Amino acid sequence: MRKFFKFYLDYSREHSDVSTTVMAKIRNACFVADTLDETLKPVYVKHLTSDYCVYSLSPQPGAIEGRLIHDTGHKRMIISDGVRIYSYIMDTIKQLRNYNDVDNSAFLKVYGARSEKQVTSENFDSNGELMNRQARDGFHIYPEEMAQYSFPGNTRDNSIVPYKYVLQLLMWDPHAFETYKKRILTYDFENLIINHMNNDCRDNAKDNLELVTAVQNNLHGWVVQEIHRVRPELTYDFVIQTGKKYNTKHALRFRLPAARAAAVCAEIDTLVNELAAEFNV
Repeated sequence: MRKFFKFYLDYSREHSDVSTTVMAKIRNACFVADTLDETLKPVYVKHLTSDYCVYSLSPQPGAIEGRLIHDTGHKRMIISDGVRIYSYIMDTIKQLRNYNDVDNSAFLKVYGARSEKQVTSENFDSNGELMNRQARDGFHIYPEEMAQYSFPGNTRDNSIVPYKYVLQLLMWDPHAFETYKKRILTYDFENLIINHMNNDCRDNAKDNLELVTAVQNNLHGWVVQEIHRVRPELTYDFVIQTGKKYNTKHALRFRLPAARAAAVCAEIDTLVNELAAEFNV
């Protein structure tokens, strides 16, 4: 039995009073940890779009290094080049003999899990920018245990839907992944949040993501709002769809780590204390 799934089963037996929602979060986090532990591997990519990917499992001329994971149900694989990340249907994998008129027998081709034809004009804002459905920005993966056990809140197709940015960071940052796994085993992972350093939740490049605490994430958001207030030219707006609502968000034209944002808050706190002491209040 897989390590983190066993932890989930043991935890659920010992904590029958925990809510179904919280238990589902623990279960899904355990599935993510096991999937990454067991299937994460380097992959070498020549073409990467939501429609299809051309890749090799060994280094090849003209290919860039990426990361690949697949679920234990052998339904979906997820491939990233560090900037983009897409889900593909494993049943569509086929070997390529020719690609761009060159023998590429080492390369494979796999097709996307979602067609671009499903994108309509309603998915774009007035500036032509694609709007994200923030609450549904994830991939379906199919752990084999979902079909073997009856879980409360099980999805209809026996899948879980981790956020794209969670998988992106954990696939590329070994330190973040080790922290994530340790926190699961001590049931302290819920306070961990993946922060978008430029505050743009559409930008899931690995260099824009970091694992932070909830407090650090809130401080980062406050600093972004202050930057927008005093220097709006350093920010830009984008629109996301949450449920049936469209919300305008502010993002930075640079990447601000949460630790630096926290330092800004600490400097403000120091300044306020100095002023209070100076004016004896």
